[in-house]
Amino acid sequence: MTIIMVTKIDQKWFDMFETEFAVFVDGIFALPVDLPGFSYHRALKARENLVKIFQPAIDERRVTNASDKSGTKRSILDLLLESKDEEGRKFKYLQKAKEEQEDIVKRRPSSQTSLTLSEIRQMKHLSKVIDETLRLVNASSPIFREAASDVKMSGYIIPQGWSVLVWTRNVHMYPHNYPNPKEFNSSRWDDHETKPGQYLPFGAGRRFCPGADLARLEISVLFHYFLLNYRLERLSKSKVQYFPTIRHTDNCLARIRKLSAENV
Repeated sequence: MTIIMVTKIDQKWFDMFETEFAVFVDGIFALPVDLPGFSYHRALKARENLVKIFQPAIDERRVTNASDKSGTKRSILDLLLESKDEEGRKFKYLQKAKEEQEDIVKRRPSSQTSLTLSEIRQMKHLSKVIDETLRLVNASSPIFREAASDVKMSGYIIPQGWSVLVWTRNVHMYPHNYPNPKEFNSSRWDDHETKPGQYLPFGAGRRFCPGADLARLEISVLFHYFLLNYRLERLSKSKVQYFPTIRHTDNCLARIRKLSAENV
């Protein structure tokens, strides 16, 4: 997968980034034990290495921006997608989402040249695709709470004052909440009534992510252009691993192509 930055970095740094970032992500979901041999300790070391990789590029960019009097800024927003699986078949859920985006564009007045908030609210199916994606690939850290009183749960008693860790990924992969949880199925949200505590991609309670709505808005904009203008093709077959995070064993190697005007 190609990483697009706002400055040039030698390929060897990209290779180092991939290795260090994988170690860092694994440590995020590990127990916070800062001792040699533990994932959390390795993640802290990986973070230090990541800073060393990116700090020169950040410093360079700051100097460039300070000397740029034209006001021109380079965007790092990478857009768009039309996906296929290992056999070259289109993912039906993304295909349906693409048709939804095409319909929105067709209804757009000729004088309108960009996406509007009203159009984003019309993306009913894409919203379900996003919900299903966040359910399967949840970036939220575990939720820590303290029992304010003795709590009885499933035949057990959680004493007052004990710390409780809610592993959000297990909540989203629990078959009682979501049948066939490993299957990507956006249609499960058609008539799904989510009970409190069953869907936690942005945390819960007083520490619920304040940027949740903004994140969903940005994802919707990204997919709108991605589905209309780009095509993604897998370069190899690989298995999906589910621990400690959900990801392809080959890091989902793929090629992204920009569609020509006649193919859009």
